[in-house]
Amino acid sequence: MAAGVGRPESFALMVMRQPEVLHKVPVVIDRDDYTAAQLAALITQDPVLAADVIKLVNSAGHKLGSQEVTSL
Repeated sequence: MAAGVGRPESFALMVMRQPEVLHKVPVVIDRDDYTAAQLAALITQDPVLAADVIKLVNSAGHKLGSQEVTSL
């Protein structure tokens, strides 16, 4: 492997959470007029949160059918 190039798992550990995004999610959800696009735009500001949501949606308990979700 070339110098400076690590495994994807190592890169994922370097991505920082964006706590301000996490705190905004319930504020948006509590509004009566929010859209799925607005919520997705907010969640994608935090790559770790977005990955967690995609992982949850694709888990056995939440998956609908055989189609895999790959983006918000």
